Amino acid sequence: MCPTPAARALVPLDADNFERLVMASPRPVAVVFWGPDCWPCHVLALTLERAAEAYGDRVTFAALDIGLIPQAATRFGVRGIPHLLFFTHGAVCCHFMGEIPWVYLRDKLERALQLQAQLSYNPHHRFTLPSQNSA
Repeated sequence: MCPTPAARALVPLDADNFERLVMASPRPVAVVFWGPDCWPCHVLALTLERAAEAYGDRVTFAALDIGLIPQAATRFGVRGIPHLLFFTHGAVCCHFMGEIPWVYLRDKLERALQLQAQLSYNPHHRFTLPSQNSA
């Protein structure tokens, strides 16, 4: 994702692997939309490293450079970075824009895990994109 040590916990996404690693994932995926010149993105990477240590066995953490795949940002309504989208069963279940404090990130990860466990797998089921910083 970026030149910080925190990047090693994030799976880099590209046009070739996005569908397979995010949309078809059997477990929740937290995707950060970022850019290399975005200082808050680098700060957020440290929080995501902590999250990956705590939840890495149950949640996939990934990073998507919007400069390399701008159509993905458009597809999911990402208008600013950093922007975290949380996917369950291939659909957005919640999101957060900007730097996210650990306590809020933990809550969103717990929500994604609950939704993953509650919903039976239905590849045609889609959530609507929640409003800004919604649960």
